[in-house]
Amino acid sequence: MEIPLYNPNTMPEMLKKIEEEWKQQRVNTTSEISKSLYQLKGFISELDQSLLISVMDENGVITDVNTLFSEVSGCSRSQIIGTYHHFLKSDYHPGSFFEKMWDTIKKGHVWEGEIKNHHKEGGTYWLQTSIFPFFNEGGNVYRSIAVMKDVTEEKQQEAKKLESVQDDFYEILNHMDSLVFKVRQYEETFVYSFFAGKLKRRFSVKPEKLYGKTAFEIFLEDDAHILESYYREAFSGKNCSFEINLFHTYFYISLSPIYQNGRVKEIVGTAIDIDEKKQTEQQVHHMTYHTVLTGLPNRQKLLDDLTCHIKKGEPFQLIMIDLDQFKQINDSSGHKVGDDVLKQAAQRLQRKQLPVYHLGADEFALITFQPNDVVDSLFEAFKEPFISEEIAYYVTISVGVSHYPVHGKSSLELLKNVDTALYTAKEKGRNLCCVYEDQMNEHITEKIYMTNNIRKALSNDEFELYYQPQVCLKTNKIVGVEALIRWNHPEEGIISPGKFIPIAESSGLIIPIGEMVLEKALTQLQLWREQGYSQLRMSVNIAAEHFNQSHFANTVQTMLENAQVPAKQLELELTENSLLQNTGLTTNTLHTLHRMGVHLSIDDFGIGYSSLSYLRHFPLTTLKIDKSFMNHINEKEKDRALISSIIHLAGSLGMRVIAEGVETKGTFQFLQQEKCDEMQGFYFSKPMPAADIEKLLKIHYF
Repeated sequence: MEIPLYNPNTMPEMLKKIEEEWKQQRVNTTSEISKSLYQLKGFISELDQSLLISVMDENGVITDVNTLFSEVSGCSRSQIIGTYHHFLKSDYHPGSFFEKMWDTIKKGHVWEGEIKNHHKEGGTYWLQTSIFPFFNEGGNVYRSIAVMKDVTEEKQQEAKKLESVQDDFYEILNHMDSLVFKVRQYEETFVYSFFAGKLKRRFSVKPEKLYGKTAFEIFLEDDAHILESYYREAFSGKNCSFEINLFHTYFYISLSPIYQNGRVKEIVGTAIDIDEKKQTEQQVHHMTYHTVLTGLPNRQKLLDDLTCHIKKGEPFQLIMIDLDQFKQINDSSGHKVGDDVLKQAAQRLQRKQLPVYHLGADEFALITFQPNDVVDSLFEAFKEPFISEEIAYYVTISVGVSHYPVHGKSSLELLKNVDTALYTAKEKGRNLCCVYEDQMNEHITEKIYMTNNIRKALSNDEFELYYQPQVCLKTNKIVGVEALIRWNHPEEGIISPGKFIPIAESSGLIIPIGEMVLEKALTQLQLWREQGYSQLRMSVNIAAEHFNQSHFANTVQTMLENAQVPAKQLELELTENSLLQNTGLTTNTLHTLHRMGVHLSIDDFGIGYSSLSYLRHFPLTTLKIDKSFMNHINEKEKDRALISSIIHLAGSLGMRVIAEGVETKGTFQFLQQEKCDEMQGFYFSKPMPAADIEKLLKIHYF
């Protein structure tokens, strides 16, 4: 607008024009502002509908969120405000991920990345996130705003595409005879992120369960240290290769670093089985002179070393040790704990800086040329408990001693006499030492001592029954129990059946013991039937000696009638030795029992002669696979093949199969896969008194 020079005559008119023009500009400006505010409001609305926004204070506490944030997270604004942002986090990211994120923000930098959060109602979602710090007048971060986009669908599509590619890749790798794996590093920790190849079957757990595990969670500690030392070298940028023994198999492993942005992101490794080569070199020699479990020299090595010492002519002392409570630990807690105790015992003995030998089971031996205080130090070494699976096991020792040349001039004579001294120590109550004397006669003393105690036990009702469930592998329900005898000696406590049963068999006392067990088991079964467990099956072990009695079938019939138990609910377990005797009386008795409806089972199948002829000639209904096959089922292909063959053989003969000694989930799943009928073992339950079995029946009875 042009402003004329000052003229009093035209001034009012000019002011009037200025006023009118100003009013018009004001109207236009107001309209533009309103239009801009409307557009801004629309922009904010669009932003609120497409992006998640949260405001946090300097401590990471959420002070405000928009509507979409609440909708995606599944939480209301009142549930979110006042909480820390990490309350929504899933377990996907390690703690270091968030530490680095907040460190970046506190330093005043914008942080960008993807975060996987936990939804309130379950499940997870992905957010593409940018976090902007805001500064106060002092230059410190006092607030941050997170702007997030829900990219869950994109991540799912990406995962599907990746999965498709990976499936093809995995299929190729899984047909390779080697093993391919990847390792990632989080600070000082190395974890496995990938496993493929046929060799992955060597591991005792499924490959997917190894992901995210460290070497220390999978391998022995010494092996884990070796592996991590090579991983550390590979992450420094070096290619490296080495040989190592893992799970009793030798591998040749090669490691190569994978770079990203100039830094080693992860390492890829390949493992080749070189076991045959290494076994050819080492196995024959080592297995000849060492025990597998403890790695200590064995009985053969002891005999060789004794011969060498005798040739030198120097006097020495031979000490033999037996763990007193070991059998009880093995029976009550399982072989894994028993093996752990043996290993720890071996370690304690090795600290004596003397030649130590593992003779088998729970027997050890030492040689010393300076006998003073050695025996006392052995008792001292076993005062502390053995810790296995966080449980303390107190174990005492019995010790036998023989001297060269006083107690023998040959290695065999010395070993025989020290064995006699050891068993004398056990007969006298255990936890003591006996030096060999000529009048000792272990065999006669043991037999007389144990025979007399068995007679007293029968009179005093010291024997009791424990029961171990037999579980259907299809339904995971209890369908039967096996009655197992336990001797609760008033002075010695629990005595293992392995100790007194052989003496009972040789002395003839196995007959009254067997009848006592059968009677108690049937009485208990009838009590359970009255409680509603009407189809429960009772299995009872029967010794071969019973079949030499012509009236045995009648005895069983009478006991069934007295207990009011149907014959079909009784299963008698026989040893292979019982069948191999194959007398006419045995054959007639078995057929009579079968006609009565009693089930007949062959116990511990596979460890004896396992003659297929008796499967055809005798009326057997069940095969029980011996527990020794279960110990290495995840490691030995032959054991798996044998078990599979037994199951299929029994099935073709119309026989039921029960697997004994099942202690691991892997064994359990293998048996299910092979369509084994039933199992029993520590994986489901150890043997226990009737009262405890009733608790299980309330939950697991079919």
